[in-house]
Formats: sequence, structure tokens, C-alpha cells
Amino acid sequence: MMRLDNALLSEISPDENDMLLSKLTDNMSVFPNPFSSATTFSFSLPQPEKISIKIFDLIGRLIKPVSETEFSAGHHEIKCDASGWKAGIYVFADACRKLFA
Repeated sequence: MMRLDNALLSEISPDENDMLLSKLTDNMSVFPNPFSSATTFSFSLPQPEKISIKIFDLIGRLIKPVSETEFSAGHHEIKCDASGWKAGIYVFADACRKLFA
């Protein structure tokens, strides 16, 4: 599994954008990788945020939206069932949006 470039979902300053994406990118891991029937996305958040994780094939077709959820601060793991998928190379894109209280 490879990572696509990150995208931010809200309109904030470029500096804050870089900071949030850096925090998510630095904390995101995918295991096992490579995988056959399932994989787990693991990440930690310093504050509550909405996280979007999507998996695409190499042509860019969306294979599965894994998460589009607001998470609390702390460590999280999301399991992705890939049973029935064709063998191949897949990429994931992750994005975060700072939650404004």
C-alpha cells in the first residue's frame, strides 16, 4: 500500500495546513503491508479531528472509503477488510480537517 499526496478538507492558513498534515502523516502506519485479506490503519491525534482514508487502484478508481469519521484525541486503529479484492497494488489517501469548537 502506498500513500497518495495528502489533502486538507478545510480552508485554513497554509502554515496550519502543513502542521496538521505533518502530524497525521508522521503518525499514520499501515500494517501488515503488503497484505492479502485485511490491513489496519493506525494513527494518533493530538486533538479531535475528522479523518478521511480512502483506497484507490493505480488507475485512480476509488476501491473503498475506509473512514470519514471524527476521532477524539489519542491513538486509533481502523481495520480494512480486503477479502475479495484482486491481487495488485493499491494506494491510500488520508486527509484531516481540524475541528473547530
